[in-house]
Amino acid sequence: LADAENEINHALLVRVRRYIDANLTAAQLSPQQICRDVGISRAHLYRLFARESGVAAYIQQRRLAKIREILESPKGRKQRLSTLAFQYGFKSESHFSRSFRQAFGCSPSDARERGAAEPAQPAASRRGGHSPGSLRDVLDKLDK
Repeated sequence: LADAENEINHALLVRVRRYIDANLTAAQLSPQQICRDVGISRAHLYRLFARESGVAAYIQQRRLAKIREILESPKGRKQRLSTLAFQYGFKSESHFSRSFRQAFGCSPSDARERGAAEPAQPAASRRGGHSPGSLRDVLDKLDK
């Protein structure tokens, strides 16, 4: 029974993560909205994300990762930082910049410049399928 419960929770976590990724630009993206649209209780949602510092932190992390991906792409060179910040749910450009620096160790402008300096390649081949500085990237470096 415990194995079945773990499988169900894993499948539900994957479903919620996909929902979040599909709605990163939605202003109303919140734990309450996720519960309504996915059909789970708030307590269950929080239990699913307990190991990831909570659902709100996960949403912010995914938004920041998406913005970084955009900034490091050719498309990002034309985007205003404030426009991206507001589009992805940040209430102020300064909060966005502080959060970005805390997450990635560089400013959004630095990430854009780094992306402009790299030769144009598909993002997945340039990053090995995940964002640089991600936990997977760090673990991969430790294995070498």
